[in-house]
Amino acid sequence: MKGILISFEGIDGSGKSTQSKKLYHWLKGKKYPVVYLEEPGGSNLGAKIKKILLYSQEPIEKFSELLLFLAARNQLVKEIILPSLKKGEILILDRFYDSTLAYQGYGRGIDKSLIIKLNRIVTEGITPNLTILLDKGLKSILRSGKDRFENEPISFYQRVKKGYLEIALSNKTRVKTISVRADKNETFQEIKKVVIPCLQKWHRVSF
Repeated sequence: MKGILISFEGIDGSGKSTQSKKLYHWLKGKKYPVVYLEEPGGSNLGAKIKKILLYSQEPIEKFSELLLFLAARNQLVKEIILPSLKKGEILILDRFYDSTLAYQGYGRGIDKSLIIKLNRIVTEGITPNLTILLDKGLKSILRSGKDRFENEPISFYQRVKKGYLEIALSNKTRVKTISVRADKNETFQEIKKVVIPCLQKWHRVSF
């Protein structure tokens, strides 16, 4: 049985972590072989890199930031994602390579073609079967200032949001954009509408 990879994307505060976990628990409740992962992190090395990326007291240059994200991703791919896919499991990812293109490409202004090439290398060409982009207004952005990204100006997130929408437009088959509702359960019902056909096609499961 072939594994399947579903990634969740969106700006901070869009609800992707909540919805990706809801999907994980829903599938787990139906006894499907499902694994939940988040980026950066998911592996021991990735967790250490995450602490540096989010909570470093030292300034991090944009290319250093990019390479740290890529290092964490490569470790996750080699250590968990590839073995899980080979076992035929369903992987739910809270962020994957589209985040890097949106945040470091559109947000930081790093050459997008370079990011695409580097992503292809560190993921060994793995592409999600389905990417769910949760679209929500910029007022939803977390502004607690607890990590480096929450301290970014609104203009940064405007660029990131624009990037996500352009990514979705360029990848219509893979990326499905869902407008976030006020009711989390309503949003989840919309997510299920795109997830179920994907699972039926790629994983041959029934609902």
